[in-house]
Amino acid sequence: MNLSRSSYPPAQPPPGAGSRPKAGKTSCLWREDVRPKTGEIRPDGLRQAWWRKCAQSFASDEMSPLADAQDACLCEAEASLRRSRGPRRSPKGEGGFQRTAGMPAGLHKLSGLALAVFFFFFSQVQAEQQAMPSASLDTMLAQARKLVAEGEWLAAKEKYKALLSNTLEPNLKRDIEKEFESLNFSLLFSSTITPDAVLYEVKPGDSLYKIAKAHNTTAGLIAKINGLKGSTIYSGMKLKVVAAKFSILVSRSRNLLFLREGDEIIKTYRIATGQNSSTPLGTFTIENKLIHPTWYRAGAVVPPDSSDNVLGSRWMGFSIAGYGIHGTTTPESIGTSVSAGCIRMLNQDVEELYDIVPLKTIVAVVD
Repeated sequence: MNLSRSSYPPAQPPPGAGSRPKAGKTSCLWREDVRPKTGEIRPDGLRQAWWRKCAQSFASDEMSPLADAQDACLCEAEASLRRSRGPRRSPKGEGGFQRTAGMPAGLHKLSGLALAVFFFFFSQVQAEQQAMPSASLDTMLAQARKLVAEGEWLAAKEKYKALLSNTLEPNLKRDIEKEFESLNFSLLFSSTITPDAVLYEVKPGDSLYKIAKAHNTTAGLIAKINGLKGSTIYSGMKLKVVAAKFSILVSRSRNLLFLREGDEIIKTYRIATGQNSSTPLGTFTIENKLIHPTWYRAGAVVPPDSSDNVLGSRWMGFSIAGYGIHGTTTPESIGTSVSAGCIRMLNQDVEELYDIVPLKTIVAVVD
């Protein structure tokens, strides 16, 4: 496809379409699309408002190469849409719109998928062109940090989300993502009632386990959020209960585990994975959880208190037999690929994760 200015739009209008609008008008719409007296664009279903907006402002020669290519795509798509409808009559009874010389004949069958690609391309370019100035980003970041310091965490979260919606320099984006992640994790264990949490009043006959099961969470998470030292609760007591949907993403090649709450990462953990890529790729669920697990290996049963037990303090078994997430007795191995296929974590990390994620939590392992 030739995307040069000289090719698209055509230097002369197609036969019967009238003359090209003057500079500053729409570059892809010919006279047949304009009412003869009022100059209004015809209300044509194939030329929606966004289609016309795409074509505006591209008539000037002062265009970047990217915008020039974008103009060509839009003009070509517009012409293809016309051809797909067949001949049309202009307001003065002149001939219908015909294929422009030099334009590939096959384009008249341009598919909806191709149109979607064109529109996505335009949206991406516009987003880059409208990137927020550096001074504005610095101001927003300072405001977000100030809100965090003042304890206005929900307002700060919205600021961080707004920041991350912009096109950012890679190092700045990485720093903001780390701050956003830390804020999300702090919100989880705070007394702040977030959109995915409820303030639950304990009823007669309740237990932490019963409440946790009703909200698809864990008794350990409820206890930790509410600062409970044990499992004792009483009627009328008010507890923050998080009913969020957690999931886990494991990057095998990077030896990282990402804990997600909904579509947001709330914590990143360093891990160890299997040597020779033995950690299986795929999507699994956590099917069993054990505190101080016994290690059953070939020809031996290693009790929890044995120094030979490599499983550490916690075990979360996958829906694929023999694999799971566990602690370790060799913390120096974290960050490497040395296990027999399971995912190792530092004991303090696996204990934290164990309390957060319930059974049936989805675990996706990618390379």
